[in-house]
Amino acid sequence: MLGIGDAGHSENDPASANPLIVQVACAVPDGAGGAPLLSGSIGITLLPGTRLRRIMGRERIEEEFTCSYELDPRFRAELERGGLVVSGVGEGGEVRAVELPGLRFHVATLFQPQLSSRLGMPHPLVLALLHAVS
Repeated sequence: MLGIGDAGHSENDPASANPLIVQVACAVPDGAGGAPLLSGSIGITLLPGTRLRRIMGRERIEEEFTCSYELDPRFRAELERGGLVVSGVGEGGEVRAVELPGLRFHVATLFQPQLSSRLGMPHPLVLALLHAVS
């Protein structure tokens, strides 16, 4: 998307000159030792005009996380200029969901919709993906 040949992920390559994915900056307070840095139910603001906001039907959601890495905020503006749309942000503006418009379905989240899906009540994002591919 951006032509960054040496783009890296700090988990796999801690010495990367251009780590697009880095350890989360805002870990959940009082997390258990060894647990993912973002874990549990966390609030997300969905940005207007995004597919994710249309799918969820509201501006604010609470979702389940179990992750330790996120998009390096230094690359956000460059990725947005390249066509990536930030569709969900955390309390401090951290990127929590992105999408690529113009595709049949391309939504990526740090939260895990399967964690809040229940038998007979799948998460709205899971349903939207199923509708997009059917």
